[in-house]
Amino acid sequence: TNNTIYYIAVTAYDGKGNESDYSIEISVIPTLSGGIMGFVSFDKEYYSQTDTAVIALRDMDLNTNPASVDNVEVKIISSSDINGITINLRETNVDSGIFTSTAFGKNLGFTSGGSDDVNELIKVVHGDTITVLYNDIVPSQTRTDQALLDVPPFIPSNPVPENGAIEQPLSLILRWQGGDPD
Repeated sequence: TNNTIYYIAVTAYDGKGNESDYSIEISVIPTLSGGIMGFVSFDKEYYSQTDTAVIALRDMDLNTNPASVDNVEVKIISSSDINGITINLRETNVDSGIFTSTAFGKNLGFTSGGSDDVNELIKVVHGDTITVLYNDIVPSQTRTDQALLDVPPFIPSNPVPENGAIEQPLSLILRWQGGDPD
């Protein structure tokens, strides 16, 4: 609750579960005037050209009317379009502070043509970084998340030796055709 002192102990563990010889203790006093730090995210780290991306944002400070569902805007840019587009997110429920593109009824799409604010399409080419940005009011800071436009690797083909080959040496070198277009 507001103005209550919280004491937190932090201890580090390695990947094998061994505890560090050192730990730290901190105290914090939350206040309502400090605001609630928000965050924005894509639903995946990688997308193909034909995918759609769901954008989610959580920030109670943007819940401006607790009696109704609110809308917010976020900016989307890509390596191919640094001016980007603006898309709308809608709060998932009254007074939730959680906003998504799905709740608004239109997720982000990708195009190799020009970006389109109306249809919420961002111009991308293979290997582009896609960034979503919004301005958190309290504490004042731009929040971001990033994803990559990726193309799946080619299907492996023409293995050497062929499938079912017999009498192969123990020091065999396997070869095939394939690769990654990125």
